[in-house]
Amino acid sequence: MRGLVLSATWKPKPDYAVTPAEERTHRARHGNMVWFNPTIAVAERPDPKVSGDNDVLIRNRVCGICGSDVHMYVPGADGYIGHPAQSRTPIAIGHEYSGEVLEVGRAVTRVKAGDLVAVEGQINCGRCRPCLRGIPSSCDFVEDRGITLDGGTATLSTAHERNCWPLTDVVERFGEAFALDVGALAEPGAVVYNGMVARAGGFLPGDSVAVFGCGPIGLAAVGLARAMGAGEVFALEPSSTKREIASTLGATATFDPTRGDAAAWLM
Repeated sequence: MRGLVLSATWKPKPDYAVTPAEERTHRARHGNMVWFNPTIAVAERPDPKVSGDNDVLIRNRVCGICGSDVHMYVPGADGYIGHPAQSRTPIAIGHEYSGEVLEVGRAVTRVKAGDLVAVEGQINCGRCRPCLRGIPSSCDFVEDRGITLDGGTATLSTAHERNCWPLTDVVERFGEAFALDVGALAEPGAVVYNGMVARAGGFLPGDSVAVFGCGPIGLAAVGLARAMGAGEVFALEPSSTKREIASTLGATATFDPTRGDAAAWLM
């Protein structure tokens, strides 16, 4: 298969202690300490296959570009990638994606061939202490599509059925093209929900919510806040274009913090 493949030179910095596992697998614990001179190009990668009873083979259809993808490709002043966490190269990047199910393992019941699905970018074991505590993003054995495994910019991918979320209801209401876009936005949308609700505790219907910065995550926060019943949503953002989008997504008022006292405006 083909994919948008990131490659880099394995060149650990002198002060970085490479573990035997890293040396053996070329999977760095801290990519910005090991991967030098990154390049990116359309290239060949091995075709994935359904190898387990719960595996799902997916034709990738829509993939977003995350800030971490950019950090992996754009080097710092020292020539090393900017991504500070675990990484492996060469790798087809992309962890915000959706696709069409092509084939399923014999034990799969959640999806079937032809279904459109959103694919979770992060893979956890489900058995370690963080997973059992309900913090799967801190899994001791976590893998990341597009970072340690080939991701959404490749032609194909495989995933356990628990990491495939059917988009059938969205297709029925809004059509396939819209559903695929929604599927690719599920991961950044989940980031927002986790931050606003799981970590911060959410808010009561009718409460006021302020969103500082209207990049993709901030804009998702504006839309989610309105969907969750916020009475007023205040969006603070220097870009007039992004302020307009925020208003479209439900911001009741917007403000350019470079042109006045943001705290006073909020009060």
